[in-house]
Amino acid sequence: MRNWTFVLTMVLSTFVCGVSLSGCIDPCRKVSCANGGQCFEGKCNCATGWEGEDCTTPVNAKVSGIYDLNEICFPSGADPYQVIMTPVEGTTTQFLYTGIWNEQTVDILCTIDETGLNFSFERQDLMTTTVGMREVECKNGVIAKDGNTIDLIYKIYLPGAVQWDDSCTSHLVR
Repeated sequence: MRNWTFVLTMVLSTFVCGVSLSGCIDPCRKVSCANGGQCFEGKCNCATGWEGEDCTTPVNAKVSGIYDLNEICFPSGADPYQVIMTPVEGTTTQFLYTGIWNEQTVDILCTIDETGLNFSFERQDLMTTTVGMREVECKNGVIAKDGNTIDLIYKIYLPGAVQWDDSCTSHLVR
């Protein structure tokens, strides 16, 4: 009987220790998160401005390129055209939006939020070729996770005006 007790104790100890040791393996031991990212349960949680499996991709990189834009503006109407999005060098959360309101030489500075999926731009001057000086503002643009589509609503104002002069709903596809 003593032998069985000893054998049973050894088997249970081996089983408990085996389960216990295998449960102690750190899922982050082979994970390296860059740019201030932190590993949690084997995956990187990236710091603001970074994304990707190892936090090495700036969030503004996903909005780089030429987009076909379809928009409806009230009261000015509908107008399809192309715009260019360019990440601002030295930042991870800013990009230039070139061509807003079909003004192909105008750059608007945009800022991406901490989620990497929303952006906005403060009210900025917009020198147009057709109607002179205006101001433009966007409070919430939405970027698809892969960056291939962007949706935004922006407003055009006469300089210093409180009420908008034109309101545009835009859908951009790369």
